[in-house]
Amino acid sequence: MDALARMQLEVAAYIEEISIELGAMARAAQLSSLAYFVDMTRLEAAINRRTCQLQLGETSDADKTT
Repeated sequence: MDALARMQLEVAAYIEEISIELGAMARAAQLSSLAYFVDMTRLEAAINRRTCQLQLGETSDADKTT
């Protein structure tokens, strides 16, 4: 189970990362609908990344609240 969660974490983190870049590209080209859907992809990837981190007992500094 941990191997699957680790793979899901890595894939979700990668998708989140590249979605940031793709969203910026879409906004720069004034492709607002495409930018919106890429942003939704980024948000979904972030949710999945955090879920996997919790399953693995990990947290990132960005996810910690003070």
